[in-house]
Amino acid sequence: MKLLNDRANCPSCNFNNCKQLLKLNWDNKILFSFFEYRNYPTNYIKEAAYVLMECDRCGLIYQRYSPNDKLSNEIYNNWIVKRRTANIKDYSFNPFSVQNTIRNISEIHQLINFSLKKPSQLKVLDFGMGWGGWCKAAQLMGLEAYGTEINKKQIEYFKTQGLKVIDWKEIPDYNFDIININQVLEHVPNPSLIISHVKKGLTFDGIIKIGVPDAQNIKSNLKKDFQSQWFYAKGESYSLNPVEPLQHLNAFNYKALKYIMSQHGFQHLEQPVGNYYNDSINTLSLKNILYSIARRLIPTRYRTELVFKYSL
Repeated sequence: MKLLNDRANCPSCNFNNCKQLLKLNWDNKILFSFFEYRNYPTNYIKEAAYVLMECDRCGLIYQRYSPNDKLSNEIYNNWIVKRRTANIKDYSFNPFSVQNTIRNISEIHQLINFSLKKPSQLKVLDFGMGWGGWCKAAQLMGLEAYGTEINKKQIEYFKTQGLKVIDWKEIPDYNFDIININQVLEHVPNPSLIISHVKKGLTFDGIIKIGVPDAQNIKSNLKKDFQSQWFYAKGESYSLNPVEPLQHLNAFNYKALKYIMSQHGFQHLEQPVGNYYNDSINTLSLKNILYSIARRLIPTRYRTELVFKYSL
């Protein structure tokens, strides 16, 4: 039973000159321990291996063997579904908490600054909406908000919350002013296909905001004596989370992210630091103000959360 597809060429720029950085068999003790932690079946995959490649042209680090549709459905609708739905019936479950909503509103305000339209005239899409927090915040702000998601349980939850969910095939039927693609491109087997498709649903002067895990430390961390927990460690200098087996298929740095977007006719937009301050100050939280400004002050070459505008 075939479960993996071979991505011999770079899935971002289709370049065929890529070098191997790491190879681990699926029964390797590091992967075995990782699968146990994630509660994945430990003997399910018997073909190929966990292989990390690096593109010599765009700098993308990617898993050569990606899950096919059958395995992807198994992973996202069965293997991790318990983790995603465990708290839905719990009264304490709240993806629209005040803190999260304020953070999302601040981010959306920053994106609105790039548009000449009034918020009530804007139509936005959250591609890969997670638990719908960003989409809900946009809705509360008076924007016409839509979202997409592949997890069936989450889609059912969205409908109970009054969120508008559209299908992949429907995206070109809309004229979105803003498209948010946050923590998505690292999961998909063909990120270039995603950009090409969502662009069809973007207005001529619309923008796309991309957010992905930062992979700048991956190569140096691979040279260390790493352990399985490095794959699910987030925010640590030693983290290998951007290349988590079977889920994070593509690990972008600034160069790779900018390259893939330029291939589709997009240019990177910088935002004045004052906009970050003006938007975050409305949260009445010094922590949020400093966090927003600090993010803006990070040198561009170290960022993997960027805004792009179609430039052709």
